[in-house]
Amino acid sequence: MDIALDACTLINLINGKVLQKIMQVPSVRIYIGKNLLDQEILDEIQSNFVTTLIYCGQIQIVDSAVTIDEYFRLKEEYDLGDGETETIALSKQFDCYFASDDKKARKCAAIELGEGKVIGSLQLLKISVNEKVLSINEAWDAFELMKKKGAFLPDINTDYLRGGV
Repeated sequence: MDIALDACTLINLINGKVLQKIMQVPSVRIYIGKNLLDQEILDEIQSNFVTTLIYCGQIQIVDSAVTIDEYFRLKEEYDLGDGETETIALSKQFDCYFASDDKKARKCAAIELGEGKVIGSLQLLKISVNEKVLSINEAWDAFELMKKKGAFLPDINTDYLRGGV
């Protein structure tokens, strides 16, 4: 499962202290756009953390070959930020999943990619539980930590994390 993360999902997973765990799921490969690292990471610590994961080969950084016309078409049509627009374009170009916790970006990506190709932090937690990389309690703690640190995630209960993907 190739997944392009936007900034809010990447930051939520860092804040929930589960990014490295999710990368241990055998079927998951994480990608981010080149511009995300340069422009979207909130602070130096997060940037250094992600840079280290890239250097170690745990996150792949990709440079899009999307045309400027396609990028601006997406940007104008959906009125999204640069990071969300880039991530949708990358997901489309590389036929991978789009991961975002931004409601508007998810709706726009579903139009471009199809609903089945759009996921977020909660689905990544669920996948990690199903693959036995995280326990239910670890996933729940991560969810609560993400919310505590400002993530706009829907209210769930632990049954959600046990469900199939």
